[in-house]
Amino acid sequence: MATATRKTHAQMIRELAGSQAEDIMRAEIVKGTRSDSPVSVRLSAPLLEALDRLSREQHRKRGNLIQHILWEYVHANSK
Repeated sequence: MATATRKTHAQMIRELAGSQAEDIMRAEIVKGTRSDSPVSVRLSAPLLEALDRLSREQHRKRGNLIQHILWEYVHANSK
């Protein structure tokens, strides 16, 4: 599940310094299939409001927050 806390600079540096070989390998598989075309989903008003609130709290754009949440979900369920 996505976290609601903002990472510190030190935490980000430690994360980047760590081995992420599995994540990199998975990313390489989809490298050639990335689509820059927009994707549309319908969201209920309460869900959209909650996403907007979270994005403001985390200093993210809504699309980035949704992408982050989806990545966390897929990553957590692919092991």
